[in-house]
Amino acid sequence: MSKRKQGNVEGDGDDSDVSLVDVDFEFFDPNPTVDYLALKRLATQLFQGDAEALQLQDLADWVLSQPQVGTTIKCDGKESDPYAFLTVLNLHVYQDRPFAKALVAYILNKSPSDPKTHSALQALLGPAGLQSQNHVGFVFSERLVNMPVQLMPPMYRMLSEELQWATDDLASHTLDFTYSSAEPRNKESFGLDTACRLMLVPAENFPRLIAAIAEAFPAPE
Repeated sequence: MSKRKQGNVEGDGDDSDVSLVDVDFEFFDPNPTVDYLALKRLATQLFQGDAEALQLQDLADWVLSQPQVGTTIKCDGKESDPYAFLTVLNLHVYQDRPFAKALVAYILNKSPSDPKTHSALQALLGPAGLQSQNHVGFVFSERLVNMPVQLMPPMYRMLSEELQWATDDLASHTLDFTYSSAEPRNKESFGLDTACRLMLVPAENFPRLIAAIAEAFPAPE
């Protein structure tokens, strides 16, 4: 896939002695041969203390079972570990997979504090919703904390092209929630967001969301 170059800041342990390093980031399809452990680590980073309840080994297997959908970012070629990835998982078709079951239960358990969003989620992810003809895609994305956020809009654009979705509004519902097993804050985690945000985005509205992300985090010139 196409290659983009992004400046990366690297320190030598002293705030007054900082050097800039140019890094080539490459976009690849998920690689079933080498990406399993890295994808599982990124998923664990995303869900933090709640990760054990979510069958993340099945999530990694699922992502790698559909290498034509989704994108990884690497710095040392196709055989290296990904530093970020984005994909979409069809919860309708694969509702019996361990991760799909665990994820649905997790989301529905988190959402009652927002009745409107919970009702929409129940309609989509409850037994009746998953048996309907309306497919639900879970867009799953994570990156290492030192990866530039400007790399995400191209990944979303590629995903949009792969799925051939069209444009209109942003998310119909959003839900912010804390982890059930939140890690205590320490010096290293100061300033980091340790909560999750869930958004329901109609398929026809997805490219508008991509455009908003690109506008908020433009690539440096």
